[in-house]
Amino acid sequence: MPFIIPPATYLPDFLEFRATDAPDKPCWIFGERTWSWSEAWDSVRRAAGALLADGVQRGDRVAILDKNNPVVLQVLLGGCQIGAATTVVNWRLAGDELDYVINDCGANVVFVGHQLLEQFDLVRDRLENVKKVVVVGGDNDEFEAWLEAGTPTDRQADVDPVDICVVMYSSGTTGRPKGVQLSQHAMVEHSVNGIGDTTYEDGDMALVAMPMFHVGGTSYALLGPVVGIPGYIISESDAMQLAGGIMAGC
Repeated sequence: MPFIIPPATYLPDFLEFRATDAPDKPCWIFGERTWSWSEAWDSVRRAAGALLADGVQRGDRVAILDKNNPVVLQVLLGGCQIGAATTVVNWRLAGDELDYVINDCGANVVFVGHQLLEQFDLVRDRLENVKKVVVVGGDNDEFEAWLEAGTPTDRQADVDPVDICVVMYSSGTTGRPKGVQLSQHAMVEHSVNGIGDTTYEDGDMALVAMPMFHVGGTSYALLGPVVGIPGYIISESDAMQLAGGIMAGC
């Protein structure tokens, strides 16, 4: 039976609906871990509270330098709850390209995948606005404790659908990468229109393999809550991981 597409004004509304409608069904699958819709929604609300505790306000920017990971969605949707915008940084950038993007977007909190720390450390002292760095994964993971400490937070009263929620950077083939600012309203409309003529039903699954630093990757990852199917997220497009997604039923 096809899923109902819930009405939404703000980008997190889709996930909130699924958490109420089917709380125990799977939302994200990443490695050996699975989040239910209710667990995913709780993590988003906690991310919102943790961002507020770090001084992030409406109109502020945060950045994520990591390969595909549910953390991207937790922080992005958590930011939506408080009116902050998230930049998913191209982890393939090198040298002054990396610090340029982080400085240009104005991020004051950066989430860095543990496998990219060495790359990040090369530009850390050139970052102008960053006040906090949170390591994601690995032996020195800081994200889980950061998230757990966050007070579950509902959407703040001053948040508006026209608030910027995502800043995606162009490839910069003819110059410096340019930040494209996307509002919650735009992302809601894009997510619904992204369904196209496809019919999604119970038992379907989305293989999220395209890099989330690309608008196509993030948009596809956000489609799951819209149509009510779980996302099987792989960190990068490698043959074994793609095969794992196919075997999982994507």
